Amino acid sequence: MSETNIPEEVLAAASDVETKESEIIESAAVQAGVEASSAESAPAEPEAKTEPVAEPEAEPVAEPVEPEAAPAAEPEAEPVAETETEEPEAQAGEKAESLADKSLAELSDMFRSLKESAESMMRSKEAENIKSAFYKLLGKLKGENPDVANSLSNPFEAVEENFKAVYADYKKERAEFNRQQEAKREENLLTKKAIIDELKALVEKDEDASASFPAFRELQNRWREAGSVPVNAYRDINDTYQFYVEKFYDMVKISRDLRDLDFQKNLEAKEKFCEAAEKLAENENVVNAFHELQKLHEQWKEFGPVAKEKRDDIWNRFKAATAVINKRSQAHFEGQKEEQLANLSAKQALCEQVEEIAAKEINSSSEWNELSRKIQDLQE
Repeated sequence: MSETNIPEEVLAAASDVETKESEIIESAAVQAGVEASSAESAPAEPEAKTEPVAEPEAEPVAEPVEPEAAPAAEPEAEPVAETETEEPEAQAGEKAESLADKSLAELSDMFRSLKESAESMMRSKEAENIKSAFYKLLGKLKGENPDVANSLSNPFEAVEENFKAVYADYKKERAEFNRQQEAKREENLLTKKAIIDELKALVEKDEDASASFPAFRELQNRWREAGSVPVNAYRDINDTYQFYVEKFYDMVKISRDLRDLDFQKNLEAKEKFCEAAEKLAENENVVNAFHELQKLHEQWKEFGPVAKEKRDDIWNRFKAATAVINKRSQAHFEGQKEEQLANLSAKQALCEQVEEIAAKEINSSSEWNELSRKIQDLQE
């Protein structure tokens, strides 16, 4: 009976499973103790993300690339309904490219590190990309090594079961995170409905504008601080709020001076946003600049209109800074992608040289030593 050749990266991943098995068991025991001691305690709700408010003008926004669909053998990923900051198209492609030359052990370690990181709940797309790369490579190795995959000591099974266990824990944690986020959004929805009721009462009250305006300003501030709401309720609740805001200006008949003052305050705030965006356009850290720009866009939408004759100018200024940052961000990730492709080509060339050496027939120890030295040189 011939000896089965097991791929080295499968052996490495299987060895990694054995060395970490005790850690997994211990972690499960500790987790069980924590769950028992905190069964009566409600989990703390993470802070909800600020939802964007509709802007009359169209904004340039970089669109993300959806990751490839996972193979049928993969654990099912839960659906996620949330408002995450989107990444530029080149960045999403760059992340997927960086996983192509990873081994099963490296992908498993990457997923475990991501799961244990403080921002793991914000990195669901990256987690799914790692999972897809893992199962794609696992399926490839099984297809190339059917004797190993069908053997009694099948090392693929241990590697896959270990990854499934870690992924299942992550999926459970993410489901709880999403539950808490949705509960917070529902709470925020009730808060915003109450604010609208107060705004409606203010609009219908027959009172001097100078007396109503401070209460109106307080309601606006409370609305901005209320946080995000469920996606399916966002448009309706926001449209209703904007309706009564416009109704306030029309029905309460704020004096022209007060309205102009409100427009001026909004203009000053938006000028600061323009200055911040223009400063970001000079930031050498293009990734950080891109994410900070998204925050500026969210803050921009929270403020009301400016005087009609200045609306186009202020928006075009903000839009111009946005275009510069988006262009620099796109160029940055395209450059990274080209560099990674060049690295991949170089590694493939080295692999071809190693394969050529490995194919040579060795007839003496001196030949063996010479070929070994050449392989060591290539590794360096």
